[in-house]
Amino acid sequence: MKTDGRKREGDSERGITKPVISKKPNRPHAKSGQLPPGGKKDAERLQFTEWLALPSEMRKPKHQGELAKQLGVDSGTLSDWKRSPDLWDKVRKLVDEGVKEHHADVISATVKAAKCGNI
Repeated sequence: MKTDGRKREGDSERGITKPVISKKPNRPHAKSGQLPPGGKKDAERLQFTEWLALPSEMRKPKHQGELAKQLGVDSGTLSDWKRSPDLWDKVRKLVDEGVKEHHADVISATVKAAKCGNI
């Protein structure tokens, strides 16, 4: 999923790129987490989605509030976006894409650990 081609630190394994960020406020509907028609926060929402798809130890910045400041949005906006099933579908797709080559190894390691009583 490429946008402007610039990579963020720690994203090389996943191929995630940093989108160009707009600073104009446009909050989603509080109940649905959906952007209003013609919303201009697509780049920020994409970057938030990519951030959520990373393992927590790889996230930069580490905390959601810090990311909100970096994106130039209110922290409540990110919380509103998290209420959207659409956002979580996109997060799952990014996670699946990032680990698909390792899936069989992860399953095998999990089975081995379970057989040894380590899970």
